[in-house]
Amino acid sequence: FVGPADGHRTALLPELIGRCRTIEFVERLDAGQNAVWIYRTPSPNNYSLRFGADRTLIASGTLMLGRARGAHALREIADRLMAGEGLASIFADLRGPFSLLSIDPAAGDILHLTDRDGLMRCYQTAQDGQVLTSTSLLLLASLTDAEVDGQGVQEFVHGGSAVGGRTLFAGISIIPAATLSALAESGAPRQVLWRPTVQSPYAPDSDEQIVARMHQMFATAMDTELLDPGKAFGTEALKAGQKAVVVGRDGRLSGPGLAAGLI
Repeated sequence: FVGPADGHRTALLPELIGRCRTIEFVERLDAGQNAVWIYRTPSPNNYSLRFGADRTLIASGTLMLGRARGAHALREIADRLMAGEGLASIFADLRGPFSLLSIDPAAGDILHLTDRDGLMRCYQTAQDGQVLTSTSLLLLASLTDAEVDGQGVQEFVHGGSAVGGRTLFAGISIIPAATLSALAESGAPRQVLWRPTVQSPYAPDSDEQIVARMHQMFATAMDTELLDPGKAFGTEALKAGQKAVVVGRDGRLSGPGLAAGLI
């Protein structure tokens, strides 16, 4: 939890223990006018390192830097930070699912870094002037008494995941992958360090062209005998000796067309 140094997060400890007995308070670290209250669950994938003038690195997950992993990777990161290199530069060499927190009291910096592919989900919300960050969505929702986000639930039911950083709970968002956040600066923009690129000479120039191409491909597939869903499924059913099938569908827009093809 990150917030003003005169905050009252110490009152949260009994609440944490009461709701989840596996959570323990680790320590409070001051960084300029802000402070960090650190809680964790017992796990071999949680580790920290104190170096330099009370600088601290805290990681969760499987952090890899070259052949170094875990605490050894933290040590190499610390050496590069002490040599004057920034986290944004070091990020290019980091791999694995991880969440990394860097605290520099002298500079007043509290930086949070997510992994390249978003393999370790990190969630964030704000309450009472403090920023709460965790790898557990349910923990944040429980501590903040967050209400269910109807739009997020609808997107999850229909598509398997909420979109646009939304979660199942109102006010709690997913921190994007490959993102460096300055938690000590209120309203500070996040820095996205990497995005996947598509290298194809046939990539259209606009969203409208993408949609048009998808419609064209789908229409072509449905009109092609080899890709007809009813004939393809029927052939396989006959091979298996089945003479009766049951057709069901969900609420997706393509459902009626596919069901009609099968029938």
